[in-house]
Amino acid sequence: MYSNHYHSQSVEKIFELFQTSKFGLSQKEAKFRLKKFGKNKIPQAKKFSLFALFLRQFKNPLIYILFAALIISFLTKHLTDAGIILAVILISAIFGFFQECKTNKALLQLKKMIVYKARILREGKKTSYSPRTCCSRRYNFTLPW
Repeated sequence: MYSNHYHSQSVEKIFELFQTSKFGLSQKEAKFRLKKFGKNKIPQAKKFSLFALFLRQFKNPLIYILFAALIISFLTKHLTDAGIILAVILISAIFGFFQECKTNKALLQLKKMIVYKARILREGKKTSYSPRTCCSRRYNFTLPW
């Protein structure tokens, strides 16, 4: 029913598709849509456990090469070389893990600082709302002002 080619539609057709008008939604209709379709918020990315984050450090082509060298060194009984390669792999994983932990914490703090505002039209009046208090974006009509 809903097309992604809104730019090629007439304004009247867009109003019809979104069941709105040039005056925007009424407060009653906005509350109804909020209840029916939910809040307009971006889904959060799935959080990784610390263990999964540590294991992810080993998903690296260079680590795969080092693992191959580790196995070859072990099979050829070059245990000193194998120990050094293992130490390099573990040090790389530990540094990567802590670096990514710090990055994720900084990103979360930045996300908390961001304040989103949506400019909407309610009963003919321009107003700003937090997008979380607006109904789902799928049914909101955004005006370019």
